[in-house]
Amino acid sequence: MSEAARCRVCAQALPAGADGCPRCAVDPDRAALEDLRGRILAIDAQVGQLFTWRQGLVDEYQRRRLAILSRSGPPGVPAQAPAAVSQEWSGARVRALLLWLGAALLGISAITFTAVAWSRLDDRGRAVLLLAATAAVAALPLALRRRLPMTAEAFAGLTIVLLLVDVYAVRRAGAVPGMAWHVWWAIGIAVVAGCAAALGRFVGRRTTGFAVAALLPIAAELLAVYAEPGWVAATALALLAAVIAYVGIHAGGRLHREAGVVLALHAAGSWLAAAGLAAEAASYSDTFGAAVGPALAVASLVAAPVLAVRRLGGVPRALVVALAAGVPAGIVLTLAGPLLGDEGLLTTAVIAGGATMLASAAVPSALRAGTLLGGGAFALPGTVWALTGAVPGVIGPLEWLSEPWSHTLDRVAGELYLGPTTWPPLSGSWAAVGALGAIAVIGAGLGAHRRVLLGISSAAIGLLAAVTPLVAGTSVLVTLAVTVITAVLLLLAGAAVDRRRLQWAWAVLPGAAIAAVPATGWAASSAAGSVVALAVFTLAAGAAAVLARTGMRAVAAALAALSIVAFAGVTARAAGAGIAPAGFTAALAAGAVALVGVYLLRAQPAPRAAVEGVAALAVIVGIAVAASSTTWLAGTFSALVPVAVIAALSVDRRVGYGVAAAGLALCSVWAWLAAVRVGVVEAYTAPAAAAALAAGIIGWRNVPGRSWLTLGPALVLGIGPTLAIGIADDDPVRLVVSAVLSTAAVLVGALRRLQAPLCLGAAALIALGIDQWGDDLVRMPRWITLGVAGMVLMWIGATFEHRRRNWRRASEVIAHFG
Repeated sequence: MSEAARCRVCAQALPAGADGCPRCAVDPDRAALEDLRGRILAIDAQVGQLFTWRQGLVDEYQRRRLAILSRSGPPGVPAQAPAAVSQEWSGARVRALLLWLGAALLGISAITFTAVAWSRLDDRGRAVLLLAATAAVAALPLALRRRLPMTAEAFAGLTIVLLLVDVYAVRRAGAVPGMAWHVWWAIGIAVVAGCAAALGRFVGRRTTGFAVAALLPIAAELLAVYAEPGWVAATALALLAAVIAYVGIHAGGRLHREAGVVLALHAAGSWLAAAGLAAEAASYSDTFGAAVGPALAVASLVAAPVLAVRRLGGVPRALVVALAAGVPAGIVLTLAGPLLGDEGLLTTAVIAGGATMLASAAVPSALRAGTLLGGGAFALPGTVWALTGAVPGVIGPLEWLSEPWSHTLDRVAGELYLGPTTWPPLSGSWAAVGALGAIAVIGAGLGAHRRVLLGISSAAIGLLAAVTPLVAGTSVLVTLAVTVITAVLLLLAGAAVDRRRLQWAWAVLPGAAIAAVPATGWAASSAAGSVVALAVFTLAAGAAAVLARTGMRAVAAALAALSIVAFAGVTARAAGAGIAPAGFTAALAAGAVALVGVYLLRAQPAPRAAVEGVAALAVIVGIAVAASSTTWLAGTFSALVPVAVIAALSVDRRVGYGVAAAGLALCSVWAWLAAVRVGVVEAYTAPAAAAALAAGIIGWRNVPGRSWLTLGPALVLGIGPTLAIGIADDDPVRLVVSAVLSTAAVLVGALRRLQAPLCLGAAALIALGIDQWGDDLVRMPRWITLGVAGMVLMWIGATFEHRRRNWRRASEVIAHFG
C-alpha cells in the first residue's frame, strides 16, 4: 500500500480525494504561510543559479592562470606556487635541478664520446668534432633564452665546460707547439672566461658570472706562479691578490654571492702562495743584495690586507690587520737574514714583533687588536726559544739545596748552575739575553694599558737577572747579588705601585718571584751567602710591608715574617750551632714574630693574620728541627710557654693562645721527663690530666655545659692509665690510688650533681671490684652461683614494681645532672 499523503503544515494524514487539510483549511494564517513558502522556493532557485555561475567563473580563472604559467617570463619574476599546498621543494627548484642534472649527463656523455673516439680519430679530428659540438651546444642557450630561461642557463654552463675541453683538445691537436703548457692554459682559460662573459650578456648571468670569477684569476695565477725568480712570482701573486680584493670590494654589489665567495677564496689563496714563495726566496738569500728582491715581495703582501680590511669587522678584521701589521717585521727579517745566524734571527724577530706591538698604541682603536696580534705572532718563536734557554738557569741552582754550603762564592756560576755536579754546561747566549731584554722593554711600554703585558715584562726582567750573569761568566757572588737585588727591587716596586694603583701592583710580582728562585739556590751554596741574602731580603720585605697599603701589605708582611725566622735559624747554624739549636732559635724567632703580629698589627687585620699564620707554621717547623735532641726540644717547649702566655694577654687572642700555652706547657713537661729518662707512666699522664682538668674547670665556669666535655677527658687521663696498668700488673699501689681517685670522683659527682665524675668513678670502682673478687667467684662451687642468682631473681620479682619505680626515679635524677 502506498503511504497516505500528509499536510505540509500540521503533518496530519489527508483523507482520500481531499484537496486540502480539513484542519488547516479554516485557519486564518494559512494564506500567509503559503506566501512565505513560495518566497523561500524562489530564493532557493536564485541561489542555485548563483552557484552555477560561480563555478563557471572559477573554471575560467584556473584555465587562464595555467596559460600564464606556461608562458612564464624571465627567472627574475618567478611564478608563485599555490599557498594552500606546502611542499619541500618548489617547482622552480625541481626544474633547475633536473636541468642541471641533464646538462651534467650531457657533459659526461661528451667526455665519454671523446674518450671512445680517441682510438678512431686523430687529435685534429677530435678537436674539430669537439669544437662543432661546443658550437651546437652554445647555440641552444641563445635559442632558449626567452621561452626556457632556466634550460638556457643550464646549457650555458655546459658550454663553458665544453670550452675547457676544447682548449685541451686543440693543444693536443698540435696548436702552438713551442708554447709552454702553463702559458697555453692561462691563455685558454682567459679565452673561456671571456666567452663566458660574452655569453652572460644574453643568458645565464648567474652561471656565467660564477665561471668568470672562478676562471679568470686562475689564468693570472698560472702566469704568476711560474715566474722566475721566486720573489718575482711572490710579488706577482701578492699584487694579484690585491687586484682580486679590489674587484671583490668595488664590484661586490653587482656580483652574485657565489662569485663573491670564489673571488675571496682566490684572493686568500694567492696571498698565502705569495707569502710561501717570499719566505722560500728569503731562505735562499745569502747576501744583503740578494735579499732585496724577497724583501720587495714581502712588502707587496701588505696591499691585499689593506684593501680587504675596509669590508670586514670583528675577528676577520683583526686577522687581516695582523697580516698587514706583520709585513714590516717580515721585511726586517728578510733583509737581516743573510747577516745574522739563527739565534740572531730569533732575537730580531722578537725585536721587530715587539716594535710592531709598541706601534699599536699609535693606531686607531679598531686596528689595535690586530696590530698586537701580528706583532705577537712574529715575537712568539723567539720568545719560546729564549724561555727554553732561560728555564735551566732559573730552576737549576735549586740543586744546591741538596748539598748546602759546600762551595765558595768565587766559583764561576755558569759551571755550577745545576748544582755541584753541573753537566752539561749552560747553552744560553747573548742573543737570548737580547730577546728577553726586548720582551721586557715591550711589556713595560705597553703595560700602562694592559696588566698582562706588564706581568710579562716583570717576568722577563726576572729571567734576565737569572740568565745574564751566567752568560757573562760571572762568579757565584755576582750572580747571587744580581738575583737578590732584582727580586728586592721588583718587590719594592710592587709595593710602591700598590700604594697608588692597586690593580697594577700584582703584575710586578712575577719577576720578583722568578728572580727569588735562583737566588735561593745560589744563597744555599755557601753559609755567608745565605746569611747576607736573607738579611737583605728581610729588610726589603719589611720595607715593602710599610710601603704597601692593601692586600699586598699582608703578602709583604708574611714574607718579612718568614724571612726573619729563616734568618734566625740560618744565622745560628752558620755560627756553628747544631741542627737542634738552630731549630730552637727559629722557634723563638717565630714566637717573637707572633707577638709582633698580636700587639703591633692589631689595627691591621689582614697583615696581622698573615704574620700570625706564618709564625705558627714556623713554630711547628722549628720544633720539628729541634726534635733531633730531646733536651733542646724540651727547652724549645719551655721557652715558647711564656711567649704564648704573653700573647694570651690580648683580649681577642686569649682563648687561642691560652690553649696553645697549656699545650706547650704539657709538651714541655713530657719532653723534660723524656730527657731525664723517666719511665713512670703517671709522670706523663698526671700533668696532662691536671692541664685538662684546669681547662675543663675554667670552661665550665665561663660557659656551663655538660661535664662529659669539661671534666670527662681529665678523669679518663687521670684514672684510666693507672687503673689499667694496676689491673694488668696487679700493682697494689696503683690499685689503691685508682680506688681513691674513683671514690673522690663519685663523691664530687654526687655532691655537685655531675654525670661524668659520678659515672666514670662508679665504672672504675666496679672494675676494681670485679678485679678483686673475680677470681674467688670463679673458684666458688657452681651450686652457690646458681643459688645466689635464683635468690636475686626472686627478690627482684617480689619487689619488681617498687624497684622499677626506683630505677626510673634514679634515671631521671641522673639525667638532670650536669
